[in-house]
Amino acid sequence: MKQRYLIIDNLYTFGMLLVVLGHIGVNDNFGSSYLFKWIYAFHMPLFFWISGFLFNGGSCFRKFLSKKAKRLLVPLVVLTSIVYYPKVLLSDFAVRRADGSFFGFISSFIYPETNPIQLLWFLNVLFGTYVLAWIIDNVIKSKSTGWLLGGALTLGLYYILPDVKILGISKILYHFPFFAIGVLSRKYYEPLLPTLRKYNTPILVLSFIALSFIVNFSVCRYFPALIGIIFSISIIGYITIQNIPFFPQLRPYTFSIYLLQWFPLVAVRILFYNMLGWNIYLCYVMMFFAGLLIPVMICKVCLKFIPATGLGKFIRLSVGLS
Repeated sequence: MKQRYLIIDNLYTFGMLLVVLGHIGVNDNFGSSYLFKWIYAFHMPLFFWISGFLFNGGSCFRKFLSKKAKRLLVPLVVLTSIVYYPKVLLSDFAVRRADGSFFGFISSFIYPETNPIQLLWFLNVLFGTYVLAWIIDNVIKSKSTGWLLGGALTLGLYYILPDVKILGISKILYHFPFFAIGVLSRKYYEPLLPTLRKYNTPILVLSFIALSFIVNFSVCRYFPALIGIIFSISIIGYITIQNIPFFPQLRPYTFSIYLLQWFPLVAVRILFYNMLGWNIYLCYVMMFFAGLLIPVMICKVCLKFIPATGLGKFIRLSVGLS
């Protein structure tokens, strides 16, 4: 990987740490905390920005679609299928119940927000975003003005249309502008790099102050998200410029951590908080490290003992290993 992408590696890891940290709540009170509001102001838009930065549509839609389906939809179907009916049996401990019907199972894919593993909505929405991006890219022929118009159009539709939950359409419309900004950031990365390095520290300080202040107010969702992306790029840019490794051992497993974190998080919450009644803050710490480290351990076992061909390849895809 070229040196200029080191910041993207670090951003992936930074974003994944925020994701796990944002999922450690053991009850509804966590959702009203300042930490939760701060993380959720920008951490998912950051991933769409990164996806746009790395976007490469190509000319063959079938190959592009097949690649994204294997990467995103295979783990979506497999993990949802594994979890759906066991979650019905453990519904007394669940924050979100599953109704147990076959229609409810199918709805998990059609309506991403109903998935028994709620965080898997990201897979549906990112897949739809990629499809939309490929169409736009092949219409505008990669022109910057086209990406600007595409981002502006989806932003307008997000506010004009009612909340369309089927296939996560409203979420696609909301996140696509960040994806488009990521594409444009890649186009102008090299010319802007000297300026960004020169002013990185003041940008970092100002964006952190602005983000910390704005999350307490009900404003347009795009403002804190954009400030959060700028803050993320600035702090990781500073780390990258200083050649400080930012948990490089986690980078190969960031997607797997996203997919598998739910299992250890829920296990720790049910066992140590719901059943044993351990201290809530100790449970937070245990959940965070379990959500990070257990998926990494699972991946290491898969890479060592499961072949990369045949059924083994399918298993690896299911846990986020390409």
